Amino acid sequence: MRTDQVEYLPVTGWIDPPTDLQPALAADIECDVAVIGGGMGGMATALRLAERGQDAVLLEAEFCGYGSSSRNGGQIAGAPGGDLRMLTALTPKRMPGVVRLAENAGRFVEGLITTHDIDCEYVPNDRVSDTVNRLWRNTVGSRRRKGLG
Repeated sequence: MRTDQVEYLPVTGWIDPPTDLQPALAADIECDVAVIGGGMGGMATALRLAERGQDAVLLEAEFCGYGSSSRNGGQIAGAPGGDLRMLTALTPKRMPGVVRLAENAGRFVEGLITTHDIDCEYVPNDRVSDTVNRLWRNTVGSRRRKGLG
């Protein structure tokens, strides 16, 4: 396959770049916490800090949601990353907490969408948490049958 004629776009096809971009900083600013990067993680961090009264500034080179956060296909996956069997083998006592964290991640994002009235055409479904629970039960059951946990 030849790719020399392929044009790669700097932004995703899922969203249009905003038309109301803010100008670059013209002077130094002071804050208690500087959050670098306006992806999903950076925006969530800056929001949580601000909600707790912290003097936080979010810095983004392009626009919030640019980069990999804009290329995720719009899915909220409340599942731990990686292979659950491997994670369970390496940290069996911590896995229940990891699974709870992952399951709550989707609910947390849903809460942000509701609280901040974010117009993102979100349609909730319970497929991910059901899948995680099933994988977790199968993994734990297998380890217990083998006498490993």
